[in-house]
Amino acid sequence: MQPNGILPYAVYGHGKTVGALVHSRPSDLPIFILWGILEYVTLTQDFQFLTETIPFYGHDAGTSTVLERINLLIEFLFSSRVGLGPHGLIKVNDGDWSDGISLMVKKRRKFLKKGESLFNTALAIYVLSRYVPILKKIGSGLAIRVEKNVQDLKKACYSSWNGRWFYRGWDGNGAPIGDKEIFLEHHALLLVANFLSSNEITSIINEVHENLDNPSKIGQYLLYPPVKTWLNILPPGWDVNGGIWAIINYVLTWAYALHDPKKAWKSLWKNSMANRAIQYPHIWYGIWSGPDSYIAGHAERPGEAFYHFPTPMTDWPLMNLNLHSGILSSSIRMIGIEPDQEKLVITPRLKSEHFTFKTPLIDVIYESKKIEIVYRSPFWSILNLNVKIPEKWKETSDVKFNGRSTRAESSIFNGFLCVGCKREREKILHLEIFR
Repeated sequence: MQPNGILPYAVYGHGKTVGALVHSRPSDLPIFILWGILEYVTLTQDFQFLTETIPFYGHDAGTSTVLERINLLIEFLFSSRVGLGPHGLIKVNDGDWSDGISLMVKKRRKFLKKGESLFNTALAIYVLSRYVPILKKIGSGLAIRVEKNVQDLKKACYSSWNGRWFYRGWDGNGAPIGDKEIFLEHHALLLVANFLSSNEITSIINEVHENLDNPSKIGQYLLYPPVKTWLNILPPGWDVNGGIWAIINYVLTWAYALHDPKKAWKSLWKNSMANRAIQYPHIWYGIWSGPDSYIAGHAERPGEAFYHFPTPMTDWPLMNLNLHSGILSSSIRMIGIEPDQEKLVITPRLKSEHFTFKTPLIDVIYESKKIEIVYRSPFWSILNLNVKIPEKWKETSDVKFNGRSTRAESSIFNGFLCVGCKREREKILHLEIFR
């Protein structure tokens, strides 16, 4: 990041930056950086990270704390360098998550100037709403403004509701993007942000499942039906014009888990490499590793990686981190690990009531009326932990945290020490059991 808040579209070689010709002003990067910081801090409880000093990009460009960097990112997002469009949504500039969104409009110049993104807006609602309690806790004056921004963005979303789904955005010329066709990426984030009414949630899930999920064998389509693009750069069913994207499908699996766990389990399997091996055994990539996108089943060369000059994916159709991180992240969300500033919640959404999930940071084990949590972060001193017991289990269950057992005979257990902590470094756990 430069001292003025600008982030590069890409980094290559030894610290060189590039805008890839058409992405000198991406609009989504500030939100993604904020999301990454948030996930790290809340999951590890390393709030001291916010006070660390780090350098800006460039020789003698100065330094700032991480918290100052967060403030800069938020200010940048709502300044004229990104800002809001006529409908109150965050603007697109020359691209949000979708590199090709600017190719799906009639007048690209107007789109670059005034185009709006519901993807950016939905992601910002989810991320910024989780920053509010952190900013309040540290006494930042930015908290009130961010809270108001979130509320304004929520209201602005409804300018894009067509009665069945939400538009993907606005083209800068007064017309919606995604009225006759349904896009996936922003709907998954809207479901994760979880502020819509139950009727709207049901409608979105039904439309997504019918149009984008059910017709596909190896993951959900990003868009259907495909649209005409400039010079036919993006053929129907290819790339962001209706292809299959691991990173977006991970968010959909997460969204399903919050609202319809049965669909989430099916989505987890559908996007797995094991399922890919069954559906397309004759295509070598995608079975042990693969690209981040496949061609839709209804398009030319179904199940393969797309190819065009800007992104020659068939030249190296493997080793993409999104394919691997997406399935792992989906698993974490299915286990129900949800951290925030105030607590760590574990609410399993799997088909089975018995499972073992182990990572370097946290283990979650549900087995024979017994729950075991192992949390290895060295940063926490007081941890609020909420753990869900399956409804079918008996009233009495064993809950073990970092080797120490308790019995869930009442609804709340407060303030016992974790095993292995020295007296001068006591760690207090507030454990709440719920059904």
